[in-house]
Amino acid sequence: MSTETEITLPDAQLRDVRAVERAIEQAETDRAKLTPGGQRIHSGDEHAKREAAIEITLQETLSRVTEAADEAVREAAAVLDRFDDADPLNALSSDELAAANARSLFVKEDSATLPIADLTRRLRQALAGDDRGLVYLLARYGDARLQTEQAAGRLGPVAAEELRALAAVLQEAGERFVDQRGRERAAATLETARAFRAAVSPTVHPLLVERTVREMKASGRYRNVL
Repeated sequence: MSTETEITLPDAQLRDVRAVERAIEQAETDRAKLTPGGQRIHSGDEHAKREAAIEITLQETLSRVTEAADEAVREAAAVLDRFDDADPLNALSSDELAAANARSLFVKEDSATLPIADLTRRLRQALAGDDRGLVYLLARYGDARLQTEQAAGRLGPVAAEELRALAAVLQEAGERFVDQRGRERAAATLETARAFRAAVSPTVHPLLVERTVREMKASGRYRNVL
């Protein structure tokens, strides 16, 4: 059984996918009319002109839809980036910010001097409470301590394990200030936009791939095409 999650495209995107499919099928039909029974019904120049017109019409639809799909991906990615790059400080209320400012220097000093295990423990304790200002300060200065320790190259299994534990609790602290539901919605929107882009991609659309394979076979230059 497949573990992949099926993505349902919004109606507008589904209409665009269907438009691409109809355009491809119409182009194939129009090309077939130029060579009934495998024989051209127009002279070389006229045949080429009509083929070019069919291709231009097809490409107009492909370009319009793929541009819309690309824009959908860009917009969805930008929204997700705003969640990931959001400053936790903006999540604090004015009262929380004032309280954090009053303790900033003390927390900074403690974060720089406490043993790593003790710093990790203190951050876990803060996470268990409701003092978001303290969580913010410990996360901010704890991350600076982590970067310093990693740059210094602390060696040994105990030190490495302590740093991993600190990194894990810092990640948890960072998530405390993120609108997780909003981020999940943004991530789902991006996934849908990418599925839409893939569905209308000229390089992967099955009808276009099928046509390319036929053309490669007909050229006689590609003997190993299935």
